[in-house]
Amino acid sequence: KDKYDKIVALKPDVVFMSTASAEDLEKLRKLEELKIPVAVDNEWLENDPLGRMEWVKFLAAFYGKGEKADDIFNNAVKKTEEIGKKVAEAKAQPKVLWGMIWEGKVYVPGGDSYVAKMIELAGGDYLFEDKKGEGTITLEEFYARGEEADIYISSTLPNYGVTSIAKIIEQGKVLADLKTIKEGKVWCFQPWFYQVLDKTDEMITDLATIFHPELFPNAELKQFMKLPKAD
Repeated sequence: KDKYDKIVALKPDVVFMSTASAEDLEKLRKLEELKIPVAVDNEWLENDPLGRMEWVKFLAAFYGKGEKADDIFNNAVKKTEEIGKKVAEAKAQPKVLWGMIWEGKVYVPGGDSYVAKMIELAGGDYLFEDKKGEGTITLEEFYARGEEADIYISSTLPNYGVTSIAKIIEQGKVLADLKTIKEGKVWCFQPWFYQVLDKTDEMITDLATIFHPELFPNAELKQFMKLPKAD
């Protein structure tokens, strides 16, 4: 009750929230009962990276910045199309392993996810393209599929503890023999990754640079970072 009292006392013009759980829906109902204006931002439900980014238009409308949001989005679409043309020149598509280890399991996006689409747009071959929906698998399943990977994206932030390849091995010793681990071809998110949805085109550009460095010889990563072998 105390947290709702604080919100009422602030007299907000609007409260932004997402509804990712039954608990969130209960919060939404409570705020509506208190006559507090609520705007629900559920970009996380989108399975296309540019579809997720387009929610910037929704947020911009509350600040009278609709035209600027349109420009940002349209430029991102244009840049993504340019990347697509560039990676089409590549001789091959690297096989991409993507996942986050948590308590002995690995969270892996499905083949119909925005992650799979980003990998495709960047000229990669997602190794879990055939997976239906998102969820966890065992470390052994992750390893078995990852044996043929050329690139490993650890979908986590360095401030969550995964600061090196050695840390990944600590989380799952079975992964130590992966080619990507041995060759140091492992990347993770930058600390601010989840705060830059409006820079989705940069995420795709980064992935294209990781997958096809020969096509982007002077590019510098902005939203991803290569993990060192050890801290």
